[in-house]
Amino acid sequence: MFQLGCIALETPDILCAKDHYAETIGMSETATGHDGERYLSIGYEHHNILLRHRRAKGVGPSRLPLRPGTGLEELLGELCAIGLSAQIKSDSQPGTAALDAAIRAGASDIMALDADLF
Repeated sequence: MFQLGCIALETPDILCAKDHYAETIGMSETATGHDGERYLSIGYEHHNILLRHRRAKGVGPSRLPLRPGTGLEELLGELCAIGLSAQIKSDSQPGTAALDAAIRAGASDIMALDADLF
């Protein structure tokens, strides 16, 4: 992995989580979505964390840019080596079929990971 693109965090208390990231890391809220989700930024991108309301805490779909030339199979092996249960999925949510096709055509600079990874 090159850097964190965006991670979706699921929480029963969005406002408490938002306050935590604002006070602990200094993140700023950049937007509120139609369903009450909150977008937080470290300062460079529109958002780095998406907070979504769910009954239980969890990790949702996330974007993790890869270093140029890193293959999906290589990343899968690295994640499994550190004890994470990971798999490569195709079309696991809307829009990922096009992403999968772009990656397989050689555009390995971005990868979407499903919550099952974590």
